[in-house]
Amino acid sequence: MSGSTIGGFVGGAIGFMWGGPAGAQWGFMIGSAVGGYVDPVKIEGPRLTDAQTQTSSEGVPRPIIYGTCAVAGNIIQCGPLVEHKKKQRQGKGGPEVTTYTYTRTVAIRICEAAPLGGKMRLLRVWKADKLVADWSEANTIPADTAAFESIMQFYSGDEDQLPDPSLEALPAANGGGVGNVPAYRGTCYVVLTDLDCTDLQGAVPQFRWEVCSDGTAVPIPQPTIGTQTASVSIGGNEACAYIDYATIGVRYGRATEALAVGANFIQGSYDNSLAITASSTIANAGDGPESDDRLWMRAYRGQWAISAHGNFGRMMLLRNGEYVADLRPTTGTVKGWWYGEGLYSPAYGTMLWFLDDSTFIAGVRKTNNTVWNRIYKWRLRDASGGVIAAEATSPPVTTDGSNVFFVHADRGGTVRAIALSEAAFITYDTGLSEISRVTLPMVVTGLRAFAVDSGMLILYRNSTLYFYDLDTFTLRTSIGVTTVSADNNQLICSDDSIYVKNGVNLRRVSYAPTCYASAPAGWYALPDTPNVFTDGVNFMPRCGAPTVAITPGMVALSALVADLCDRVGVGADQVDVSALAGIPVRGFPVSRQTTPAEAIRALQQVFFFEFPEWGNSGDTTTKLRAVLRGGPVRVTVTDDDLVDTYEDEDTRPQVVEFPRKVSLTAADPESNYEPATQPAEMDTENVKAVGEVSLSTAVVMTRAEIAVVVDKLLKTMAEEANGKRTLELPEEFSRYTPSDIISYGGRRLRIDKAERVDGTNRWELKRDRVSANASVATGSPAPTPTAPTSSTRGPTMFAALNLPRLRSSDSTPGMYVAVCGRQPGWIGCDLYLSIDGGVTEQLVATILEPSTLGKLTADLAAAGTTASVSLYDGELDSATVDQLLARMNAAAVTTAGVSEILQFQTATITGDQAYDLSDLTHGLAGTAAAQHYADDSFVLLDSVQLIPIDVGLAGKTLIFRPVSRGTAPANNATYSVTYSPKFFGPQVATPLTTNTGDVVRTNAGDTIQAIQ
Repeated sequence: MSGSTIGGFVGGAIGFMWGGPAGAQWGFMIGSAVGGYVDPVKIEGPRLTDAQTQTSSEGVPRPIIYGTCAVAGNIIQCGPLVEHKKKQRQGKGGPEVTTYTYTRTVAIRICEAAPLGGKMRLLRVWKADKLVADWSEANTIPADTAAFESIMQFYSGDEDQLPDPSLEALPAANGGGVGNVPAYRGTCYVVLTDLDCTDLQGAVPQFRWEVCSDGTAVPIPQPTIGTQTASVSIGGNEACAYIDYATIGVRYGRATEALAVGANFIQGSYDNSLAITASSTIANAGDGPESDDRLWMRAYRGQWAISAHGNFGRMMLLRNGEYVADLRPTTGTVKGWWYGEGLYSPAYGTMLWFLDDSTFIAGVRKTNNTVWNRIYKWRLRDASGGVIAAEATSPPVTTDGSNVFFVHADRGGTVRAIALSEAAFITYDTGLSEISRVTLPMVVTGLRAFAVDSGMLILYRNSTLYFYDLDTFTLRTSIGVTTVSADNNQLICSDDSIYVKNGVNLRRVSYAPTCYASAPAGWYALPDTPNVFTDGVNFMPRCGAPTVAITPGMVALSALVADLCDRVGVGADQVDVSALAGIPVRGFPVSRQTTPAEAIRALQQVFFFEFPEWGNSGDTTTKLRAVLRGGPVRVTVTDDDLVDTYEDEDTRPQVVEFPRKVSLTAADPESNYEPATQPAEMDTENVKAVGEVSLSTAVVMTRAEIAVVVDKLLKTMAEEANGKRTLELPEEFSRYTPSDIISYGGRRLRIDKAERVDGTNRWELKRDRVSANASVATGSPAPTPTAPTSSTRGPTMFAALNLPRLRSSDSTPGMYVAVCGRQPGWIGCDLYLSIDGGVTEQLVATILEPSTLGKLTADLAAAGTTASVSLYDGELDSATVDQLLARMNAAAVTTAGVSEILQFQTATITGDQAYDLSDLTHGLAGTAAAQHYADDSFVLLDSVQLIPIDVGLAGKTLIFRPVSRGTAPANNATYSVTYSPKFFGPQVATPLTTNTGDVVRTNAGDTIQAIQ
């Protein structure tokens, strides 16, 4: 007789006792279910291996996910294979190469909507067992997540979700068309648009989806605003003091009250504690011929400086302290075009900005002519100091004559302005074309400076910093800042600080942004995931990017069991799961067709509870009640209580069947849901134990949790292996039910089965021990997971070198270039060249081999003995004298388009890919020793490539675009270089030493004379 039949008779008898004929009917139905839990006939419950393979089949049941689990999913709609054809010409006059890629749009069903209410959340995605997206709090590769997110639309299974537009756009033959695509309400699924299927010849890759039925979506947290942490006086004159960007800390500059010809201008840098880390003097910084010598100064790396005459209206460009030229917005205009008018000078609104090596922006205001409210952008032409008129000009800002006009350029180069009288907030693109104009809803009267950073508009007014959301202009927070002067204020945002210049006083406010509106100093956007910034190691999302973090939650065992019962009509009034309240379940998938009885049985195996049917005196019907193992003794039975007509039975299995070892396997979320097995082993002197039992469960558990469960299982099996007993008792004992604990003969026994036979109760009992339901076992440590390898291509770092011929094989004129990646997924670049100002581009090379490329991290004098460098890729080693003579460790450093070849002998590691290079030899191969500055490019010459370029383009501006392979060309940066060819025809390579008698230094200070 099956367990279901036995349970039905038992339930019917007990139901009749409590509720008459109606109770007997309910009791038989529920008892049949309970008996099925104990002794199933055919249907199997959830298994560990369920739903591990992605399918595309009709009629496949959708999984039910309780808690957090990983499932493969089922393809429910698939678009046609789309072929993409791309033609590229390999260099000028070279062959045309055609490449093909293939994509599909596909919908993959994941599971049923959240079974206990709420919303399904997507945590992680694996493609072919490789992690490709991660929205969990432990996000390790957000760049890849952003890339995957760009092709994905996730549906949680809400009842109000609408048909997916990408599926509607499919051909009718593929189930597309408006009105043909279902909304799949109640189903959690994902649509992947233009999924790349090239590598699998058109097949859809295998995915696994980690979803959570009880998670919390955590939006990108707001930036944390700190307090004033340091202050210092810059000194000098208020109108001649400035601050500027620095990677760590801030740059500063100052000058005296009256700047006459020959006066000194001081510039340098502070660290985060506002201690001076560098300082230098620029002579001849001022002009001084006019009555008002109030000047506004800015300088870039000690090489270029701008002198702006506040009221007279003159701007001069200086290089290394020497006057170079007047800056003229229009031809023939020298004076009178710039009017600051008293305190409303450029200093007041921080209206002069250097953006990079060769570009700066200036704001202009003239009180008696409103059209002068403009922004001008210049680009320095070349190292000789030549300049051009403004290469870009903003439209005039139409305001009244009393308007104050503020300008700000953020670290990413985006330019914004505030016209104070009308509170107009204007944003410009890199060409200074107006792209938006908003009337600010907040008060801006009394504004002294503003900045934009990390998705915020920061206003400085009335000695207070106000932080507004850049999209909604709602106030986030404010902080008071100690001020002294009301004039000449400025804001600069560094990586973790806001620097407030108030007159000549500088103050730092600690600042911890969690997203960036534009790339900060030292950071860059990824061409394949533009919504993510990185410094090569750390990642930060662009403010406003849709990425959120998901905090997974656990479900209560009580709610899970009640839901399974409810699915077969056993409602809340017929189930008592209160004993299971407070027991969390990490995850439990029901991924195949089964019965709730089998699903509950799988939970009973892990959480050690019984689920009998019985009624309390206050109940009108009997209920299924969850009872935890290890409960108190309900009744003590003696021999006098037994029915005399029945001889009780005490059986014991063969001792060799006693399990020596039990192993339990479950999916471990800490190991990407790979099956994890934990054993429990027992050795006893009294009983010979040789049996081994291997079990698996669909319940998601960590190794530590598996170890606790399997330890309890072993102790329970060991106790039950001591035998079972059958007792027959009179009718008054019918109130006791399976799962109750009795005491008989000084032993704890658990009622496993209860039957009514001829007016008596026959109990089948198993040994029970309280300690078997407790464990202090610890699991074996999980293997250290291999860090996921990012497939993010990232940007291509680029350097162009105007060098003499390096190799005899380089027989045509051209330029040497060096490229490398900054992300592990970089697989080379396609190098494009434009000779017509960017109107057209031509592929000139495909470079797969990375160069040893980096930058200087400190200034290097023309005769400097140590160069500090940081590499983007590659490594540096010291060299012997013989290796030096063989051209090893020759490198090029380029400043303002001019390259110098130097050679180093000793490389000392100072940090991650950072070195100090000593024992230097300067000015090799006919190049001139020169002053170099921090951030100038550094290239080891053993890995450069010659790009042939016609000498007829000499003096022209060439625009290179190194496109990381696998990314959109438009998302990659361009580099402008003035072509100055150094060789024009076949000849042998110029040796590193230019003259007989040049020397190479050694570590010991010895010198070796070079023989040419």
